[in-house]
Amino acid sequence: GADESNRAKAFSRVGMGRCQGRYCGNAAAEIIAHAARLPVEQVGRLRGQAPVKPLPIATEVVAE
Repeated sequence: GADESNRAKAFSRVGMGRCQGRYCGNAAAEIIAHAARLPVEQVGRLRGQAPVKPLPIATEVVAE
């Protein structure tokens, strides 16, 4: 099992929804800490990642 929040994220979908872990992140860390018998501080919190959205190439062109 995972004993660290971001490792659990790699094995499951926790923190990968629309909220990017803002709602479930703390609960997931507490569940992992309880299951691994570790303090929450050692388990850590999920690292957030801003949603990536492709940009049209026209937005990259700078007008002179």
